[in-house]
Amino acid sequence: MADSEKILIKEARVYDPSQDLRGDVRDLYVSGGRICEPFDDPQTTIQAEGRPLLAGGIDPHCHFAAHGHLLTRMFQESPAPDEIGSTYARMGYVHVHHPFTTLMTAGLVHHTLRRIPYVDTSTSVCIDLRDMGQSIRANQPADFCRLARALLRLSGAAALCLPFPYLRHQQRHYIQKNLSAKKVLSFLSLLEDPEILPIHVWGMPGLLDNEISHPARFHIAGLGMALDSDPALEQAKRFLADGGSADLGLSTGSEQLVAAPDNTVQGASLSLDLGLQTPLSLHTRPMPLDHPLIKAGWSLLREVPPSFKLALGASGPAGGQFGGMPQVAAWLLAPSARPGQLRGILGGVPFDLYEWARQTRLVPARSIGLDDLGHLRAGARANLAVYDLEPDRTGEETETALRDCWCLVKDGVVVREKGEFTDRRPPIATRSREVDVELSGLSQTDLLQNPTLRVEHLDARPLQGEGPTGP
Repeated sequence: MADSEKILIKEARVYDPSQDLRGDVRDLYVSGGRICEPFDDPQTTIQAEGRPLLAGGIDPHCHFAAHGHLLTRMFQESPAPDEIGSTYARMGYVHVHHPFTTLMTAGLVHHTLRRIPYVDTSTSVCIDLRDMGQSIRANQPADFCRLARALLRLSGAAALCLPFPYLRHQQRHYIQKNLSAKKVLSFLSLLEDPEILPIHVWGMPGLLDNEISHPARFHIAGLGMALDSDPALEQAKRFLADGGSADLGLSTGSEQLVAAPDNTVQGASLSLDLGLQTPLSLHTRPMPLDHPLIKAGWSLLREVPPSFKLALGASGPAGGQFGGMPQVAAWLLAPSARPGQLRGILGGVPFDLYEWARQTRLVPARSIGLDDLGHLRAGARANLAVYDLEPDRTGEETETALRDCWCLVKDGVVVREKGEFTDRRPPIATRSREVDVELSGLSQTDLLQNPTLRVEHLDARPLQGEGPTGP
């Protein structure tokens, strides 16, 4: 790993929504791996010559480390760790968030995350209502929050994820333990523990049929998959307008790897029974631009004001293939390059680098709790991306520039310079959330004593039959 150095980046056009910088030409200083005040003795000077500079990109939702992904790589449906890291670095990204792990699979997930070069990583850990539902049924928020903090600590996760907002046992003698989505979301809306908020709820068809009070306490991971009707689209707008946050994948019309909480999908390459209510299916499927979910996602993006906390994932399950963000961004930044299907949806709505920086840097950092990323204020970690992009660029030129950034600084280490990788490797880390929790006494809870997610449930097998698919 290379050591950070004192770096001066001269005359860059800086885009940073946290400071309302909209292409202001200025110099940036880096020392000790952090953005700092000006100094007189730089070890390295990079002449940006008016090129745009943004904070390093953050992908808030990319499936690449779940149990079984090694098998999908055998089918060439999932990229290898080196390809993941180098592709993100070329795009100017410095952090990738994997949205799914469990207490039992966390060790394997972290092992996979550590193998990815160039970028930092993090993961969300699943709340299993079979193990934590008693606190909800008994209306005991303090007990639930304690279990949630323990889950974060023991799994090394950065956020909590609720893949199913309901509990439905197939065994009739457990029916008294069932929980409705209304009950669960109402209970979670009342939580006030900042150490576990926001709770990430997995976007799925039917989710937005439920009222979500206190939206600011939730983040919808993969919102695009929940936009399955016109009422759902309107509810998504209300959720965002009232302070909720979400990440939205946008398709380029190609086949992609999709991870879905759905055991009815036919032709899945792999189905993983993790002890949750339905298996997690990994499969490829086309998501063309005229697909109803994709059209809904693009139309939502058209109506996003700056107050909405909506992030764009580089390869989220709602659309886009791995490494597809440059093409998505080119369509947004250059209206003349938009395919015919999108021109009817987006019209001539402008979308600039300032907004792109907000949705791919600032908003995703805040949704994951990465306070020192996503912006260019003094004291932030020195993660900077410079693109060789002229103001009057064409769509093709924009995509080329965003696919291979001109310069990337990761934690004070120059990783890419003049469009090429250097021989320096930056430090990488798997980020987790710091929580205060007393673990003594937890051994007798279902979370640890008799967890649903036991080793014998981590079994890859073909899809069999249908299970509960909705609230």
